[in-house]
Amino acid sequence: MVYPDGLYVPTKDEPVTDAVTGATPQGSFDIKMTPVGSLSQFVVKVEVNHSTDWNDNYPKNAQEGDSNYSGGKEGSGQPAVVYAATVDLASGVKQYKASLIGHSSPNGSNGAVDADTSSLTTATHIVKEITINIQ
Repeated sequence: MVYPDGLYVPTKDEPVTDAVTGATPQGSFDIKMTPVGSLSQFVVKVEVNHSTDWNDNYPKNAQEGDSNYSGGKEGSGQPAVVYAATVDLASGVKQYKASLIGHSSPNGSNGAVDADTSSLTTATHIVKEITINIQ
């Protein structure tokens, strides 16, 4: 969803049930979220990136306007990878594993997730596993 400011991040005036974090911490970490209202089914998505993670498909010398351009010498190289898990609180399941569902656009120009990860190399190895635990 594109918000009024042209970005894909919820605003103060148009919030969504969401948890937003900053830079990806090194090592294991926990994030605690509490659904609001009567929400019992939802999708948890996790987007992970490693800056300057260049490969042959997303090279440092890609030019602005190229489909594989990620912002130049300070760009991110390979695009962020996106993982997802569908959570159903009514099911009684207490643990969900998120699966790789694709990657974002290299330059962050849209909010789409591209399921084709064949152009990625080390980006798919940034995280070992993502587990959602229900308490």
